[in-house]
Amino acid sequence: MTGAIVNWESPQGDVFDSDHMVSQIRDAINSGKYDGMLVTIPNSAIAGAIMETKRSLPGFPIVVMNAGIQTAKQLGLLSVLQDEIASGELIGNTLLDKGTRAIVRN
Repeated sequence: MTGAIVNWESPQGDVFDSDHMVSQIRDAINSGKYDGMLVTIPNSAIAGAIMETKRSLPGFPIVVMNAGIQTAKQLGLLSVLQDEIASGELIGNTLLDKGTRAIVRN
């Protein structure tokens, strides 16, 4: 146990809303209550909010998970995720090697 307190913020229901996520990021930063942030960066709106945070709070720890490898690399952020392009190519090649010609994506 590290003694860390984690405040997990997620979309309401199953609906992803970039504007809401940007507001959550800005509100968290402006509150001054947090020592670091764990985020996913699924699009340019979120990337902009993270870039803004990085500029306004140099040294503030930001860890990227699930999506956003390019932004993480660009900003020098720690990331816990896979390269989606390399992963897709590996999956595609493996399926082709096994003779798969049609797949269902759900």
